[in-house]
Amino acid sequence: MTALPQDATPKEKSRALLEVRDLGVEFTAPDGSPLRAVRGVSFTLRRGETLAVVGESGSGKSTTALALTRMLPGTGRVSTGSVLLDGQDLATASDQELRAVRGARIGMIFQDPMTALNPVLTVGRHLDEVLRATGPGSSTAAAGTGPHAGPARSNSSTGSGSPSPTAVSTTTRTSSPGVSASAS
Repeated sequence: MTALPQDATPKEKSRALLEVRDLGVEFTAPDGSPLRAVRGVSFTLRRGETLAVVGESGSGKSTTALALTRMLPGTGRVSTGSVLLDGQDLATASDQELRAVRGARIGMIFQDPMTALNPVLTVGRHLDEVLRATGPGSSTAAAGTGPHAGPARSNSSTGSGSPSPTAVSTTTRTSSPGVSASAS
C-alpha cells in the first residue's frame, strides 16, 4: 500500500482505511457454552484520523483490538461482523493473508510494554527484529506475501522506491484506560 498522492481526490481521501461493522467476539466456557465478550462494535477510521476507545476495566477494549487481527487468546473467536482494512476483510482472511498483514499494515502495542518489549534491547533492535521477521528471506517474503515482496512501488510522500505500509496501531495506556488507533 502506498501513501495517497498529494493531488488525491476528496473521495480517495475520505475512503475508509479501517471499517469495523457489528463486531462480535465470543469465548467458549468450560461447559461448551458461548461467552459473549464483545457485541455490536462498529466504527470507521479514515486516513489521518485517530480513534480512541475508552472504557472501564474489563469492558472489551483490548479484546476488540485483538479481534481486529484475530489474535484472540484461547477459545476466543470473531463471531459476527467484519473488519475491513482497506477493503480486505480480516475477519474472514486466511492465516497466510493475516501473516502478510500483521506488522506490515496493522500492528499492536500491548497494554504492558514491559511484557512486550525487552528493556535490555534498544527500540531500534526491536524494530530490526520485526523487519527481519517480515523482510527479504523471511517466510512471508519467500511466499511472496510480505511487505517486501514484489516490485518496489514509489511512495509519493517520501519519494522513496520502497513500499509504504499503512500504519494502524492500537495502544492501551495503563494510566488512562483506552485503546487508540491512528492511521496515516
